[in-house]
Amino acid sequence: MNPSDNHNPNTVDAAVEEIIAELTLAERVAAADLNENELRVLELTMGKLIRYNLDQKDVAVNKELMRDCLAKSGESLNEVDAATVILKEVWKRLRGSHKLRVLK
Repeated sequence: MNPSDNHNPNTVDAAVEEIIAELTLAERVAAADLNENELRVLELTMGKLIRYNLDQKDVAVNKELMRDCLAKSGESLNEVDAATVILKEVWKRLRGSHKLRVLK
């Protein structure tokens, strides 16, 4: 979700895929190793970028993305809450694919 790109993900899944594609392997692993309470760290950085991008999007695309965030969360949202929904989805996906595991 680089502000200079013309990508306009209109679903949470599309936004998550775009964010993950832009992360380095080290960033993916670090994010996957956070526990749910530590997600605040991501909200201070990535969350701010997501909110910025939400403000810059075409109004129709933004409404579609917000509607999808609402469907995922099941409660009313503002752009801060929508960014949190997207970040949690990034985190969940990374925990499934990039979590460090102890090998025996």
